[in-house]
Amino acid sequence: MERRILIGSKIRAARKQLGMSQTALAKALGRSHVAISKIERGITKLEVTDLDHLARALGRTLDYFTGDITSDIPSPPITPEQLRNLCSAIPVAIPIISQEDSVQRPQQILGYSYWHQDEVGGREIIGLRIKDAPIPPLIENGDTVFFTVGTAAKSGNVVVVRVDNQLLVKRFCKRGETITLEDDHAGVMKPDNYTIEGIVIQVCKKLSSLANDDH
Repeated sequence: MERRILIGSKIRAARKQLGMSQTALAKALGRSHVAISKIERGITKLEVTDLDHLARALGRTLDYFTGDITSDIPSPPITPEQLRNLCSAIPVAIPIISQEDSVQRPQQILGYSYWHQDEVGGREIIGLRIKDAPIPPLIENGDTVFFTVGTAAKSGNVVVVRVDNQLLVKRFCKRGETITLEDDHAGVMKPDNYTIEGIVIQVCKKLSSLANDDH
């Protein structure tokens, strides 16, 4: 039902409850009975001030008529601060890829993790699902590591590195001019050709199965 028709029906009902004719209401408002008829049929669009006058004449509050017409009343324009708050509430979808995928051209998205925009902070973040546990118990099979793409590594950082077209998670170590990639599984690597894709900033542990729980 259109808003105007709903308002008009409420006006008609309130008038009849008072035993008032359209002509009597028209005289109270300084209008013609034709104008009142158009209002009750939803033909005439009322301003809030006009509706307030009608409410007073019919012994009703303005809320009686405006309870279902809030969308007809223009809302104040949204402020830049309100717009920023609305945008900041929208979560960022972080893609999760496998160790066989490419950071530049992911072959398959395994899923998404949704982060608050304040956590992302404008950075490019990617999730990597681990199949070959490189640094147990910190990172194990089935865990997902999240790393910032293109961040410069410092000695001691856990990084996602590309070696021989495979994404690995290693501890970046620099001693003087010597750079090594280390973990507790494969030991120390001194690869000739590698690319650091980013620094690990968070580890999401795989949920343990409860299937064999004796509770």
